[in-house]
Amino acid sequence: MSAISVKKLSFSYPCLQADTAAAAERAAQEQARLVLRDVSFELAAGDFALLCGYTGSGKTTLLRHLVPALTPQGTRTGQLTVKGSVGFVQQDPDNQIVTDLVFHELAFALENQGMPTATIRRRVAEVASYFGLEYLLESPTHTLSGGQKQILNLAAAMVCAPDILVLDEPTAELDPIAAQKFFRHLQRLNKELGTTVLCCEHRLDEVLTLCDQVLLLDNQGDKHQAAESVQTFTPQELITYCAHTDTQLTLFLPEATQVAIACESSERKAQRTNWPLDVRSGRAWLKEYRSKMGQSDHLFPFTAAQPPCAAQSAIVLRDLCFRYSKHEPYVLTHLSAEFAQGQIHAIVGGNASGKSTLLALICGLLKPQLGQVRINKQAGLAALPQNPKASFLHDTLLEDLLDAYAGSDPAAARQMAQRLQLDQLLDRHPFDLSGGEMQKAALAKLLLTDPDIILLDEPTKGLDARAKQEMGQIFTQLAQAGTTLIIVTHDLPFAARYTHSCSLLAAGQIIASDQTQNFFAGNSFYTTPTNRMAKHILPHCVTVPDLVDALTPPPTPVTAEEGA
Repeated sequence: MSAISVKKLSFSYPCLQADTAAAAERAAQEQARLVLRDVSFELAAGDFALLCGYTGSGKTTLLRHLVPALTPQGTRTGQLTVKGSVGFVQQDPDNQIVTDLVFHELAFALENQGMPTATIRRRVAEVASYFGLEYLLESPTHTLSGGQKQILNLAAAMVCAPDILVLDEPTAELDPIAAQKFFRHLQRLNKELGTTVLCCEHRLDEVLTLCDQVLLLDNQGDKHQAAESVQTFTPQELITYCAHTDTQLTLFLPEATQVAIACESSERKAQRTNWPLDVRSGRAWLKEYRSKMGQSDHLFPFTAAQPPCAAQSAIVLRDLCFRYSKHEPYVLTHLSAEFAQGQIHAIVGGNASGKSTLLALICGLLKPQLGQVRINKQAGLAALPQNPKASFLHDTLLEDLLDAYAGSDPAAARQMAQRLQLDQLLDRHPFDLSGGEMQKAALAKLLLTDPDIILLDEPTKGLDARAKQEMGQIFTQLAQAGTTLIIVTHDLPFAARYTHSCSLLAAGQIIASDQTQNFFAGNSFYTTPTNRMAKHILPHCVTVPDLVDALTPPPTPVTAEEGA
């Protein structure tokens, strides 16, 4: 029996009011642009389905059509049938919380339904126990960590026992450990309660092993073309499709799978039906592959890479102490650090460890109670906030980009939009963009100010794997030109591939700081899937390219006779 049935669904957003004929023509063209085109699929009751696709392919728009209260305004054709009640969990944990206490948040939906007090208390106690929130029932919601808030949102969605649970990138703002915990809860809901789950997610390393089917919202890789189909796969079928048909989508797959696809010969790819999906199966594949290639099974010790030559410091932090009020504990305590000019630095750590607070202190939005922040007075500094909506002030993206550029030069604004592949969205309201598009638009506005130092809070949030790669290349180009970048991120694979150094923030201090490869290779838990997979075998490998290079045999030298 189908829980969700969609047939030939097409949708376009309404246009804005236009003041000129040219603007009216652009608005009409925008309204005619379909976000979804003739999309059809079915989801069986009790299934765990993963929805994936490129940034801007219409995933969020599609999910919101499944929730009556969140259905977007615009023009829709086609049929959509949802059998049963629906719970919804959004990307941003703070956007969904509406009350002051955890107990009140869990009781909110039940109270709106007019349930008796005794029933409400029983339901709240039951769901709090199931999700491990009973010790937080009297806690203010604003004091929870990001991971706790998202589990609270999940519990609040489940307190009414919905038949279908819809989630829109629920772990985008969670640290890796909190994300794993969240996915374990989803697995329990599906297996133990039989809840139908439809989850949109870019972190396939965690979720692909949990799902029964994968729904690929396909716009052929064109970010400005409406998705015209939903292709349905099992996880293994998706990998085969990516390996043979759409190699661009390989970037979306778990890291263990990416390594296997890159290393296997064409003949073995055609024969393989059981690809590695996680660290355990990836490690088994790695041992099998090295044995097949005649590589020694000797366990290599890790030798730390030499740090690069010391560059001039762009930012120096000395003995920083900060708390938000005298009645609250210190968020940062005697924190000291230096960030070299022209390099990309990552700051990682758990939710609520103080990473965003540290960025606010560096850019001057907050003042420390003790300590100093030293920055060259001649250096221009710009910051990308965690919520990109805070960056926008106007009704169109073009107006916002012109507002950021001192010369108000339309050519410069359009060039920056083209650089970030936003040129087809300049007449859209910034708030109508997808999460990933909005993130890139905020970055475009920031880059137009031509800063010397850039602070970025979760810049890859909401981006697909290809968009992350493009952003990483932009960051690399900026660093090569002398710009200093400090990135707060939960995206450990991104940090491992595109940064020069990495620091772990915990207990209010920088606990560890090192050259990026040394940092991740020296960790067991706070590291990349590739490093966990290769640990004790090829321990210096922390990214997919690292491991692929280590497994690729050197080319056979060509002798003079052969060359002749």
